[in-house]
Amino acid sequence: MVESFSMEFTLETTTNLTIDIKDVTGKTLKQLFNGKASQGLNHFSFNKSNLAAGTYFLVITNNLTIIKNEKIIINN
Repeated sequence: MVESFSMEFTLETTTNLTIDIKDVTGKTLKQLFNGKASQGLNHFSFNKSNLAAGTYFLVITNNLTIIKNEKIIINN
């Protein structure tokens, strides 16, 4: 079983952003990153083994703007 989840996203400028794991109700379960990301192509991965079976969303935001919203389904 693959224990990690990876994704790529592109930023037009260097910016501060957050990457959160949210449940289907929109509640933040864990903040994975909060900091500055570079302009251009960015790669992000995390270990999903600590998540119970279910549906989650990896949400990347810059202030209140959603840059990317990726659905993650965990089958244990």
